[in-house]
Amino acid sequence: MSIASLLFACLPQSVEPIDFAAVPRAIAKEPAYLAAPRYGCFLFGENGERRMWAVLDKSDAKGAAFDVLHLDRDFDGDLTEAGERFAGKVDGLSSSEEQPLSATFSIGDLAVGEVKHTDFRIVWYATRISYRMQWRGDKVTMGPYAPTTAQNASFAPDLKTAPLFVPGHDRPFQFEHWMSGTLERGKETYFKVFVGNRGSTKGTFSCVDDKFLAQEEFAVATLIYTTTAGKEERVRNELRERC
Repeated sequence: MSIASLLFACLPQSVEPIDFAAVPRAIAKEPAYLAAPRYGCFLFGENGERRMWAVLDKSDAKGAAFDVLHLDRDFDGDLTEAGERFAGKVDGLSSSEEQPLSATFSIGDLAVGEVKHTDFRIVWYATRISYRMQWRGDKVTMGPYAPTTAQNASFAPDLKTAPLFVPGHDRPFQFEHWMSGTLERGKETYFKVFVGNRGSTKGTFSCVDDKFLAQEEFAVATLIYTTTAGKEERVRNELRERC
């Protein structure tokens, strides 16, 4: 038999997908940068209408680490305001695979309208970025992720190609598979998925952690395939294990 497609079963979604192509790619006011900046954007709100631009810079133009972060935490498009420049804690070595060079930015609380998220932090690595926060001060949202770690997103050198992330769990959940390899006929595959929200491109998936769903809740994956006789078949799998 051959694999035709793979479907994920979930509750009906009443909220339309965010139109990433329609998101304005502009920042009203930017600071003077010492190095070539790196851009990313976090979208909040039911339709991603609140845009929080994040721009990485260096404290030393010749340094290896992007250890300065400008974050539009009040969503007004002005990155030059007080309280929106963060210095990162630099760790690791640029030549080390076991301890890669990184810069951690501890942002703390983030107010989005009347809602407050807590323990927000962003980490820069040479090949990717990561973030994590307590959504509404409670459950964890984090990312970005991709089907393989090599595809995890980095910030981009310009606004046009900047990745857009959708943190949190106020929207209907989506799925992204992770480190599952290729499904092959006659072979077993340990199939794994993230639960959360897709971003603008591959590698920008934002997820919740394994403690978000109650123990009795789980994702369902339905494999749809066509037999050699041309008949469509379906196999339903309950994804109950967590990691």
